[in-house]
Amino acid sequence: MPSPKVTFRAQPALMQELQARGDSPGLISMRDAGRYYNVLARTRKHLRPSFTKAEIALLAKACLPVANRDWWPTAGDWYLEATVEEYVGGDPGVSGGVNVQHLLVLLRDLSPWESLAIMDALESMRHRIDAGESVDISQLLA
Repeated sequence: MPSPKVTFRAQPALMQELQARGDSPGLISMRDAGRYYNVLARTRKHLRPSFTKAEIALLAKACLPVANRDWWPTAGDWYLEATVEEYVGGDPGVSGGVNVQHLLVLLRDLSPWESLAIMDALESMRHRIDAGESVDISQLLA
């Protein structure tokens, strides 16, 4: 079965980046999308040992309700931390067996790629939930 065709209109800034890398923006986009998802998967695998199951569950409960919203792609590195803070009502104590202050420090110290990998995992999980799948939130970074 052939792969489905995916098309999009590149914004000028993206087109400039694609053209700087070769003569075929479509092939470059396909290659770079593959690299992008490979890096996200490898980053999630690297992140897993950094978080306890309870921390992953709290992060998922806080962020899943807002994943995939229109503004989500523009959210910065700060977004995960701010969403967890809002979810726990600004209380840096313990919530659901999680030391919230420790979780906030972990989120604050994430690299941009690490933040993006978590946000991407949340988007994927949100999509599966919206499609009616049963998901195990402890598997967010799996």
